[in-house]
Amino acid sequence: MDNYSVSITVESVLNYVLLWVGMSVVTGVFAKLLVPGHNPRGTLSTFFIGLFGVIASAFLLKIVYFKLWEIETFNPVQPTTLIVGIVLSAVGLYLFRGMTGTLTKKKA
Repeated sequence: MDNYSVSITVESVLNYVLLWVGMSVVTGVFAKLLVPGHNPRGTLSTFFIGLFGVIASAFLLKIVYFKLWEIETFNPVQPTTLIVGIVLSAVGLYLFRGMTGTLTKKKA
């Protein structure tokens, strides 16, 4: 194995990781825009909210593609994953906010 093939492999892995990071950030931003009210602030919270949605949507779409539609190939990097990820991130953010509001609410 020469240095050229190793650099191509490293480059393709880094491209794939950066693509997922980008999808996570975009998904998190749109989820925060869809859910009204006070949302967790910061870049890491946006990233983790989006990462949850993107990973969950990839697994969900993979099940739908393979089991229900019986399609043999599935590429998780597609606009459908991004759209489903935004919806799942918004739902997850809404549930998270509801849980933290219930747990931290002061009794009068």
